[in-house]
Amino acid sequence: MMRVSDSTMVGSLMFHLQRARARQAETQIEIASGKRLALPSDDPVGFGKVVDYKTLLAATVQRERTLNLVAGRLDETDSALQAASSSVMGRAKELAVAMTNATNSPSERTVAAAEITGLIGQLLDIANRTMDGQALFTGSTTRGRVSGLSLVVPTTITASVNDTLAIVVDGVSSGAVTLAAGSYSTGAALAAQVESAINADATLAAAGKAVTVSFASDHLVMASHSFGALSSVTVTSGSARNVLGLHGGTTATGSAPFSLGVSASADPLNTGSAVIAPGVVTDRNALTGDDYLLTFTDSSSYAISSVSTGTVRASGPFTSGAPIVFDGIQLSLDATGAGAGAPAANDRFHILATHQYHGDATDAVVEVGDGLTAPTLVNGQSVFGDTNDGTDAFGVLQTLARALRSNNVDGIASAHRDLDVAANQITTALGTVGARANRLVGAQDGLASFHLDVRTLLSRVEDIDIAKAVSDLALQQLTLQAAAQSTSSLLQTSLLNYLR
Repeated sequence: MMRVSDSTMVGSLMFHLQRARARQAETQIEIASGKRLALPSDDPVGFGKVVDYKTLLAATVQRERTLNLVAGRLDETDSALQAASSSVMGRAKELAVAMTNATNSPSERTVAAAEITGLIGQLLDIANRTMDGQALFTGSTTRGRVSGLSLVVPTTITASVNDTLAIVVDGVSSGAVTLAAGSYSTGAALAAQVESAINADATLAAAGKAVTVSFASDHLVMASHSFGALSSVTVTSGSARNVLGLHGGTTATGSAPFSLGVSASADPLNTGSAVIAPGVVTDRNALTGDDYLLTFTDSSSYAISSVSTGTVRASGPFTSGAPIVFDGIQLSLDATGAGAGAPAANDRFHILATHQYHGDATDAVVEVGDGLTAPTLVNGQSVFGDTNDGTDAFGVLQTLARALRSNNVDGIASAHRDLDVAANQITTALGTVGARANRLVGAQDGLASFHLDVRTLLSRVEDIDIAKAVSDLALQQLTLQAAAQSTSSLLQTSLLNYLR
């Protein structure tokens, strides 16, 4: 027989006791944490699954947050469109119907015109509504831009005659921009040449400034590549201004999707050569919504009068490039730059109330699944602008206000018909937003179900069966106590233990 020494037996007993205590301690930790996996060594395969499930769960939670945020924006958009449809367009149609009645006096129509001007401001607030700092109707971004006057194509650029421009982009002045001479048969070709020449300017390129030039129906639009309140484009001089339709127009920054403005243009019968810059709104609250006529009483003096009332709003001596400020509007005329000259007596310049959209025609989208997106917010151009045979809501309201001021009943009736089209356009947008909100609800429900499924899978791998763990702990406690008592008995080998 092999004899087992006391030390070997004791060592074996102590090893098994310590292992039992360690397993008991692990079970206690599992019960306390509710998790059976704390370290990769606990279960390498299971731990890998836990990492995968938690990564998937984090992505799902983030997507749920995004969808909840978008759902809130869609609700706000719905509210904004409801207000535009009822409070603005509904009231404007009521006024248009009422003011076509022959019993209304010119003074009553003037009062109605003032109310329409207020509705234009209300619609502007709706169109520029934001949520969490993001505009609802901006498309993908807002950029400062200048919109020129109507021009005729084909357009001919002649070297040393009408081929230069100078502009300011985001506060940075360009050098002398020279266009390539030639005949441009389409507006798109002309826009491409202007864009290429401007973006090749060394001063602008060194400052990281650039523009996108497009041809919109009958005029050039020059937009900065930057966005926000500091984004702007201004044409300051150049012999090409007249041929490009940039001897007037309107300009604004990208601070909001929509802005009220004024479009400035020279009368075609002018005999002088002064060039008017696009008008800028400096105080929206001071705007009257009226159109104006700037007339040179002689080559060095001007007067600005209201088209509807004939009231002189501003007058004084003319200085080339000096700002002229009145009724919340600022503009200037150039008589010394390239392509410009002195004004002549009786030269006239038209200043018309207008507006600009600084966003784009892209609807916002949200990711609803891996590689799957859905459109959400509608862009302002499709709601309030003139697209897809629609009607420009701001434009028709301004047209109605002009007709009311001039006591033009036929003009009021025509504007009323256009109001119906613009109102229907907003109603269509409401339906689109509602459909997208419903789709988003479905996506949210699907994500919630998927979230629950992933949590269930994670729990099966990671969590303990608490009832089983408690039972195991009790059994381990009994086993450990019995083993300790047995070990204690086996180790009582001294003769003194038997001497009583």
